[in-house]
Amino acid sequence: MYSLSIVLSIISNVLYHIFQKLTPGDVNPLIALLVTYVAATVICLVLLPLNAPRVGLVESIKQINWASVALGFAIVGLEAGYLL
Repeated sequence: MYSLSIVLSIISNVLYHIFQKLTPGDVNPLIALLVTYVAATVICLVLLPLNAPRVGLVESIKQINWASVALGFAIVGLEAGYLL
């Protein structure tokens, strides 16, 4: 599993940089981010049953702290900065 996670990280990082450069310059960057994160949300929902939490979904959500929300702000700021 360790090797798989490394390979997944490397491939995803390469694809991230390639796809980021392919975003058309005349598209509103916030719309592009919105579509990106809607796609990411759908993918996470599809993959969730493959990595089911030890506790229920509601209990898992309750375990999330403020850092996950703050990370969301940081990621959007980072991505918007690159796209702008």
